[in-house]
This record gives sequence, C-alpha cells and structure tokens, in this order.
Amino acid sequence: MAKKVEAPVATESTLKDKYLSLVYGGDGTFLDWARAGKLHSILNTDEIAWLLCESRETGAMRKGAVAGELRLAALRGDVKATLSEFNLWGIKPKPAGPAQEGQLYCYIHRDNARQYFHRIGLGIPEGCPLWCWLYAKPASEANKLRRDQLDKTDYQKECLQVWQINPTLPITGAEGITYHADLMAWQQAGRYEPGTFVKWAREIAPDGVKGKRGRRKKSAPA
Repeated sequence: MAKKVEAPVATESTLKDKYLSLVYGGDGTFLDWARAGKLHSILNTDEIAWLLCESRETGAMRKGAVAGELRLAALRGDVKATLSEFNLWGIKPKPAGPAQEGQLYCYIHRDNARQYFHRIGLGIPEGCPLWCWLYAKPASEANKLRRDQLDKTDYQKECLQVWQINPTLPITGAEGITYHADLMAWQQAGRYEPGTFVKWAREIAPDGVKGKRGRRKKSAPA
C-alpha cells in the first residue's frame, strides 16, 4: 500500500510572503515595491519613515525619530492624516507584565504627504523610494517628468482645498489665494514668478471667484 504523502503545511512566513507578492504583483522587499511604483496610496508613519531612511533595517533610533516627527506633524495638523485610537491596533502583552502602552497610528495619503514635504522645503531626489511613492511612479521614470507640471498639479490641488473652506476667496491681492498662509511656501521657494501662481489658480478657480477670467462672450450680430 502506497504511503500517503502529507501536503506541506504553509508556515506563517511563506503565507506572508505569498500574500505580499500577490498584493504588490511580484516578489521583493518593501523598498523594491516602492521603486517599482507599486506601493499603496496610503501608508502609515512607520512605513513612510522607512522610505525616508531608505532602509527597513535602519537603526531603530533613527527610524523611530523620523516616524515620531511624522506623527507629531499629523497631530499638529501640519499634514492631513487619519488617526487611529490608542490601544486599537497591534498592541500585544509583554511576556511577563502588563500590556504595552497604547500606540497611535497615523495614515497619510501620498498627496497630503507630498504637500507637507513641499511646505517644509524637503528636497526629494527623483528616483528615490520616497519620490516613487509620492508621485506613484517607478524609479525608471525619474528625470523624465517636467517639474513644472508636477508642481502645477500639486499647487492647484492645494488651491482647491483652500477654496473648499472659503469658496469666495479672490485670486489676487493681499487677501487673495496666492498669498494664503497655506500656499505661501510656494512663493517663498522662489522657483516661479508670482504671475505663474495666479495663472495656475485661475485655471481651476470656482465660478464666481473674483479674478477668474472666463471666455469672452461673442458679440451679438447687429
């Protein structure tokens, strides 16, 4: 009688690797998936810290400091994030003692992270893992994208966010959107002339905003 061959039991490690391979479309490491432009649009602060440090195995103190600063930025409102509740996720009891203190998890969308890094003046080299995640592009497309087009898209998104709160804010003038506190970092960077920001804002300004220029009406026939 032939001996029955037992099917191999999948270990926790092989299941984890298989799942991640299916989710990201291939084998690799966290940084490999980042460079391939395959990471999800929303990451938590620990994952963003890995991208900033360009290593998942970097020193715990270094990565911890970066993740901690990102969490503080989220709590201060410097970067838009979704916050978890304390003691909600990932809290395990210590081997011999009380449960660990609650940990706050912050989840940040790449668009909000990109705006935050721009506001604080963080220069991000094209092609690095963080750049790939922020722009949803593989490293192979680094230096192929026009910087002004990327900046225009980001600037217009920030303008629309401001107009959602104050839909009648004018475009120009000291009280205009181009001089709004949330957008002043663009002016201060000195990369573009002030008129460029006015032009970008006019393209997407809501109807009724002072300074928005529409198409000229055709003259009625005599």
